[in-house]
Amino acid sequence: MTEKDKGLKEAIRRQPAFRIPTNFTYRMMQQINEEVYRKEKQQEKRLFILMVTLCVLMVGGLCAWLIWLFKPDFQAIGKNLLSDFSKLQNLTFYLPMILALPLLAWFNHWLRKKFRLPG
Repeated sequence: MTEKDKGLKEAIRRQPAFRIPTNFTYRMMQQINEEVYRKEKQQEKRLFILMVTLCVLMVGGLCAWLIWLFKPDFQAIGKNLLSDFSKLQNLTFYLPMILALPLLAWFNHWLRKKFRLPG
């Protein structure tokens, strides 16, 4: 063994066993940011599901209360609705708006998802 080989072995022996890469901090912060973003999305999803569930329960409760309150009058209401149903001018007036609102809501959701806008 030469002096050069002994010097290299000694230098290798003195080095620490593990070195942290130079971009360790950047990669770690990137992973932390991705985890925070994932948790925020998960929380938004939970809140949306909770909001939809609450709205369905509120509408269901309102319908149940109205049925309980006006049960005898429903037969008369049904007859009046059948006689007024022949007047479709009211429905055709609101039909474009009824169709446009869900389409605009979907388009808004798609744009926010595509450009990652809040809300």
